[in-house]
Amino acid sequence: MTKASYLKKLVEHSINNFISQKSKVNENIFHSFSPPSIFIGSYNYPKVFAGFMITNHENCSLYDMPEKWLSNEISQEEIIKFRISLLRGKKAVNVNEKNAFTEKLQELALAKNETEVETIAYGIIKNCVFDDEHEPYGASFYVDDFYVNNFYFHKLLEKFYYDTDASANTALKELYERNVEISRIIKAFSAGCFGIEKNRKLVPTRWAITAVDKNLGDMLLKNVKNYGLIEDYKIFEAHGLYNSYYILLVPSYWFYEWFEAFLHVLSNEELIFNDAEFYKKKEYSNVGGCFYTARFAILEGLNKMQKQAAAFVFREAYKGYVPLGVFNVRELIRKAMNDKPLTFSTFREALDYLNKRLKLPLAKYVEKSMLLKHYLTKRQFGLSTYL
Repeated sequence: MTKASYLKKLVEHSINNFISQKSKVNENIFHSFSPPSIFIGSYNYPKVFAGFMITNHENCSLYDMPEKWLSNEISQEEIIKFRISLLRGKKAVNVNEKNAFTEKLQELALAKNETEVETIAYGIIKNCVFDDEHEPYGASFYVDDFYVNNFYFHKLLEKFYYDTDASANTALKELYERNVEISRIIKAFSAGCFGIEKNRKLVPTRWAITAVDKNLGDMLLKNVKNYGLIEDYKIFEAHGLYNSYYILLVPSYWFYEWFEAFLHVLSNEELIFNDAEFYKKKEYSNVGGCFYTARFAILEGLNKMQKQAAAFVFREAYKGYVPLGVFNVRELIRKAMNDKPLTFSTFREALDYLNKRLKLPLAKYVEKSMLLKHYLTKRQFGLSTYL
């Protein structure tokens, strides 16, 4: 089974579990609030559905700020509840068009705080949406126009909106280095707020998430490759949202392998998906955006340490897990990399610890691996237990 086919079943299962929470919207005039939040679809690209997210709840800025969900100890159930309360207004647009509607989307993407949105909704409303790449949301409806009131631009985002000579990568780099939240950067990037003026266009949200993670990771990797190697073996770990993450760093020049196991999430399945990067990956990962999200978070940690290492990442998702988007991967691995690691003087000691902590035997991961098996074989030292 491919990861795509498995996730399709998992998403359908999630929708069925939460279908009772769907929102019914008929012909209505909305005077609502946006966190702020926009969403650009990818279906039928370059003519896609683009629009905004609104809720009837005031003080909703947390609804689209995943960086704060873990630090505020918000449960998966609470995240789903407030995300499903976000309604998606949408209109068919060409990503290359510049008009009043897309300009308003840009204003919303640049807003610093919660904003007021007025619009008229019509059309058939769909059930809630779950996805492994982006955060879930509730019902959707069609709009012809909308109005954004009472807002101020985020000053750093605004700077690059008006700098039409700066490249998108320049904007990403400076905004990240000045500690602008990744979620804000993604929204502005998706709305076409960055880059050389003639090249600006809307970017589907799921593509924008991966593009920001990959580009920031590439920038960090340039730094990491200039650092000295770590001296020992390190394991970082984090647990939350029905997931566990274990990051094993080994003294080596950079390479990276990602494993993710789904264990009894739907039934009795024990599935492992993986992909790897040796020096530089060219084709898009077969496991999707989580590969680039994890890569970014690990490189961010190495850059803070000013060290270079190779990384093996083990993710296990357990019964109760619901796809909430790659923020789960990014923020839990960032949390892990900010905590004090366990250190081991030998590779064997590190593997033995992992084998005790992982729900699946480590040998099952090695069997699926590309680089880990090679690394084990190269070092041997009585490691045949895992081969």
